[in-house]
Amino acid sequence: MTSLPEKNNYLKEVNMARKKVAETSADGLSGVSLTGATELSRRDLLAVSRRHVAETIEAGVPAHTLARLIAELSKIDSEIRFIDATSEDESFAPVEDEAWDPSMI
Repeated sequence: MTSLPEKNNYLKEVNMARKKVAETSADGLSGVSLTGATELSRRDLLAVSRRHVAETIEAGVPAHTLARLIAELSKIDSEIRFIDATSEDESFAPVEDEAWDPSMI
């Protein structure tokens, strides 16, 4: 069993690692405010919103708001991942309908 000081040191290290990842994020939006992000692309606005929600959760929120914030974070993250996947995959294009052939049933 770990002692309380060891656990506190571990949590501090984890938080420092999270901050370092956030500061060196690939999107380059770490200093952009939500207001400033409204002038950017939809994906960038979502990325800034995701960061803001995550920071709010990490700062501590009342228990009654935590579930809603986590759900919103998940929704935003899913939308960003969808945008990224569709922009990387050139084959994601509408497929034209073929002629209906009832004999295929």
